Amino acid sequence: MSGKPNPDELSAKKWLESQRGTDILDRTDGEGSPDFVVRGYIAVEVRRLNWMIGEKKGLEEIEQPCRNTLKKVLKSAGPPPGGYRVQVDFNSSCPPPDKAVVEREVGRAVKEYSESMTAALDSGRSPMADRERLDCGMEIKYSPYVPRSGPTDDPSINKFELVNFHLVVPGLGLVVRDSIANINRCIKDKNKKSKNNFHCYRKWWLVLVDNTIMVPPTLDEDEWEQIRNGLVETDRWSRIVVVGPKLWHFDLIE
Repeated sequence: MSGKPNPDELSAKKWLESQRGTDILDRTDGEGSPDFVVRGYIAVEVRRLNWMIGEKKGLEEIEQPCRNTLKKVLKSAGPPPGGYRVQVDFNSSCPPPDKAVVEREVGRAVKEYSESMTAALDSGRSPMADRERLDCGMEIKYSPYVPRSGPTDDPSINKFELVNFHLVVPGLGLVVRDSIANINRCIKDKNKKSKNNFHCYRKWWLVLVDNTIMVPPTLDEDEWEQIRNGLVETDRWSRIVVVGPKLWHFDLIE
């Protein structure tokens, strides 16, 4: 791939490889569909399962500005002490705090954690992982470690790194009706995008990448069956699968 890889396409490719797929043609650099071709005859389209908040905005659309602010704050914090690298995870209520609030509170929190790392190192101890909740409602988890190559002052390695940012939306993913609406939205979108190429391949798979919620613990088999029964315009697809964190997957159509 040229440029920065799309994380959803990377997740889909890893999942395809986990399905014993070795003959995978990556077409994500080109225009049009499909994104991948497996064994020469299975076309695979990939789409993020962008959960909608209300009727107009998707969750990722709300998350992205705050994610950008968090990256900026972590970069401005400078390198962690001792040549360490620190992975940082954030959770926030929805909607997230204003940009100025995030800059102020997260900036202060990261500075204080960096100072605690320095204090630990000065006393001969290793910095510990930590978790804190800010007044603005954001929760931060810090995971410090020494890079495999050893302590370094390389700014591309020795840094505070944003790993995950999630908005916590009460009830998200728990309501079957909302799940059906979001998945159908993805199916209709891909039907429209791929309509001119459907005749070119024997089979079509749709991989829906879910990075926003942990689906397995929240939906039981009966609820998944309700979702299957509520899907529309699926006749063109021989397989529709939701792929989640750690390549967990659930087949909606197979």
